[in-house]
Amino acid sequence: MLAQDLRAAGLDVIQWPLLEISPLEPPDLSALILQTQPTDLKIHYIFVSRSAIQHCPEALLSSVCARKNRVYAVGRATAERLESMGVSEVSVPPQAVGAEALLELAELQSVSGCFFVIMRGERGRDVLSKTLRARGARVWECLCYRQVWPQEMPFAVTNTSFDAILLTSALALQGLYSLCQSNPEGCNIWKQMESSLWLIPPSSHSALQTFLKDHGCTRIQKLSHQSFQGLALSAHEILQYL
Repeated sequence: MLAQDLRAAGLDVIQWPLLEISPLEPPDLSALILQTQPTDLKIHYIFVSRSAIQHCPEALLSSVCARKNRVYAVGRATAERLESMGVSEVSVPPQAVGAEALLELAELQSVSGCFFVIMRGERGRDVLSKTLRARGARVWECLCYRQVWPQEMPFAVTNTSFDAILLTSALALQGLYSLCQSNPEGCNIWKQMESSLWLIPPSSHSALQTFLKDHGCTRIQKLSHQSFQGLALSAHEILQYL
């Protein structure tokens, strides 16, 4: 939708997926079962993405629907997927999207002694688990899928100069940089990108900004929470920066 809106405004847009999702083998749940004794223990489940729902072990998904458990999602799209599966109450950040926004919820401030199960990807950030543990919670992480970076440059990318680059995550940026550094052609493309305007999401703004500045990029614009929550709404804001 965002790409369509930008094209309608007269811009040339290249969509470049920088992450592919590959399912992992279901984890051994025996350790989780031992940690959640007695069986009436209230469990807090956190889903970091729709991919985490899709690749979550079936045994865990069935327990998510139990009334005694609390369920959280990092954004509205993930929450809607859970609700479509019958999860009636999903806590989600009211405005922003991402782990940091989720951790600002009032119910996640005093969690000492609580037990959390986090469904996430293998290469995902660990800010949720680190922060919850620092607040006294017990945390078990379920790695449901692997994020795979592309191995080849699309032809459209190798023959284009960029006025602006919109990133959706820090992991996507790592994949982009790794690919660019893997061959001389990619290094030249990164050199061109250094002078581009980088549009970055608020959820991982600090990490992205630090990485970009450390690698020669200085034109960086943080998008608003409201705009980035629905990418289709971002076109108007993006056009203001071009």
